[in-house]
Amino acid sequence: MTRAAFRGAWRAGRRCLVLADGYEWRNADKQPFAIALANRGPMTLAGLWDEWRPPAGETLKSFAIITTTANALLAPLHDRMPAVIPPDGWDDWLGENSMNGSVVKTLLRPYPDQPWRSGRWIAGWAMSETIVRICLHPGAQKPSCGQ
Repeated sequence: MTRAAFRGAWRAGRRCLVLADGYEWRNADKQPFAIALANRGPMTLAGLWDEWRPPAGETLKSFAIITTTANALLAPLHDRMPAVIPPDGWDDWLGENSMNGSVVKTLLRPYPDQPWRSGRWIAGWAMSETIVRICLHPGAQKPSCGQ
């Protein structure tokens, strides 16, 4: 891992999977785009977790989502994307299989933007600014939000 804040978690093997669906902002005009698996199933993102203690507080557990180079679909939106770990890589990522760090890093590649294996690939579509403000803003009241 390139950032010092994550090196200890990486070396200690504190890897996790983060279940998510989400959105990404276009760099040029901040148009929100929803990014999901084409089959609308949950994505499992590569993460690292750690414990830390703020100066005046209890120990906290936190995580960070690992990013990688964007695939061809997402490159026009952003130069990075979360590293999505497919189901057949979960055991390897979580350390259930004995692998050295350089082999584990091979799981951190751009997720396919074309049909692949069991039909799981990334899709994206533009979102309304109103939906983002109402449904995704922390603390906002969440009416049906198109569900």
